[in-house]
Amino acid sequence: MKRSSVSSFLRFLLFLSIGIILFYYVFSSQQEAYREQCMQNPAQAGKCSLWAKLLEDIKKLDRLLIFLVMLGFVISNIMRARRWVIMLRTMGIRAGLWETFWAVHLGYFANLALPRMGELARAGTLARRLHAPLEKILGTIISDRLLDLIVLGLFTGLGFFLQFRILYEFLSRKASISLWHLMVLGIAGLLVMAIFIFLFRTDRFYHPVIEKIKSKIHGLREGVVSVVKTGNPLEVILLSAGIWIMYYSMTLLGLKAFGPTSGITALQGMIVFIIGSLGMIIPTPGGIGPYHFLTMSALGIYGISSIEGFSYANLSFIVVQVVTISLFGIIGMAVLSRTKKTKALDSPLPT
Repeated sequence: MKRSSVSSFLRFLLFLSIGIILFYYVFSSQQEAYREQCMQNPAQAGKCSLWAKLLEDIKKLDRLLIFLVMLGFVISNIMRARRWVIMLRTMGIRAGLWETFWAVHLGYFANLALPRMGELARAGTLARRLHAPLEKILGTIISDRLLDLIVLGLFTGLGFFLQFRILYEFLSRKASISLWHLMVLGIAGLLVMAIFIFLFRTDRFYHPVIEKIKSKIHGLREGVVSVVKTGNPLEVILLSAGIWIMYYSMTLLGLKAFGPTSGITALQGMIVFIIGSLGMIIPTPGGIGPYHFLTMSALGIYGISSIEGFSYANLSFIVVQVVTISLFGIIGMAVLSRTKKTKALDSPLPT
């Protein structure tokens, strides 16, 4: 086995272990807390299982709102597929909305088993169908992820600006973080950024790590440039915003569908959405573990108990990650294996 393959496998095992350990820790602590709370009611003695509670919570969900959550996920992927079609066209690759739509779902489905395998799965599937270079398609997926990161950053900035006081009070109470601490962290962050900018703009200091980071930053810059070169930058921007607005709407609908969190406001839901999304960035299968922990913590800011917060995180995970992605991922595998193959363009479209 090649060294790079061994490194990738070990990295996968590391993040998988982190996700499982974190999920087990959260579940165990919530199981104990729920048992203590449940035992106070003599009628519930012997029935204090968190798994049983989750099953009961599923039965009580608002089915219409849950259907809308699933529909929102599908609509967001139609937008993502359309954006991908535009990006592929700049690389000289003609792809249809139908096949890119199913390839996106197939990628999500692969991520449930192996973190970050989805990018390779959807790129490989499309490259094989279109007889197109794999590296070109992978390049468009890097741009796709970059756009997601930019929009999430904008959402994060907006959400924290609108809810700064509540978040500051929460951090002060839970983590003993004062305004002075935040100022010191801010200054330290600016200083680190200044040092990095200096190192990247000069060739006087050479180090393999610095060169690797330079290469990554160059790739990100190329990704941004590729968006401008699409010829449809406004459409790409609107689609990018639309995808994350749908994600936010799905979170809000999911919160409203679950009784204990139905009182969360739109602005509070934005913070829950942002913090939960940060958990999905950590490369564990489907975000299991970090997503649960961060979502539960975010709901705690607004007075939702950790037990109900954990229940919501699990219900959200089951509806989107397990049911919807698995269903459409399996359909995508069947569709992409049976429909007629198309051909890629020989040269890029003019921009």
